[in-house]
Formats: sequence, structure tokens, C-alpha cells
Amino acid sequence: MNKMTKADLIRNYDKEHPGATAAEVAKALKLHPSYVWLIRSSDKKKSKQAVKVEKPASQPTNGQMVLRSQFERVLQENDALKNQNEAMRMDIEKLSFLVSYLETKVKFNASV
Repeated sequence: MNKMTKADLIRNYDKEHPGATAAEVAKALKLHPSYVWLIRSSDKKKSKQAVKVEKPASQPTNGQMVLRSQFERVLQENDALKNQNEAMRMDIEKLSFLVSYLETKVKFNASV
């Protein structure tokens, strides 16, 4: 024997009287109108959650495409600058070594 809950009574009354207000339902079922409103509100939230469908990923807009291409260009420029920086660092190391070598040679020749 299944006993109907108050919420079930409200739902059944709503099916039979679709245009009834919360006050009318509450008066007919001898319930408080705020409780009727609470059940209806809860049911609406549940039905919205059940209906929610995951949207497929949308295509990027033209503005997003422009930003993406500019971002990729900046990344490429950054990589090129990193490579130039590394090459310059290596050149500086070579020149430092060469300066040290020449200073040593000059000191050696001066002492002889």
C-alpha cells in the first residue's frame, strides 16, 4: 500500500487543474501555499536539469580566429628571438674567450 505524499497530491492536482494557482491548490488540499510553491519550483528545477543537453562546441568567431593567428605569430616571433638570443650569447662567450686569449698573449709578449 503506497501512501501518497503531499508533493504527489500537489502534482496530481496540477495535472487535473493545470491553471490553478498555488493558493487554489493549497486551499483544495488544505496545505500552505508556500509549500505548494516550493514543490512546483523544485519540480521546475528538476525538469530543467533533466532537459539540459550538452551543447556541441561552437565554431570560433572571426574575431577569435584573428586573435588566434596573431597569438601564433607572436609565439613564432618569440621563438625566433629566443634563437637569436642564444646565438648572441654563444657569440659573446666566444668573444670573451678571444679577448682573454689576446690579453694573455699581450701580457706574455710584454713580459718577454
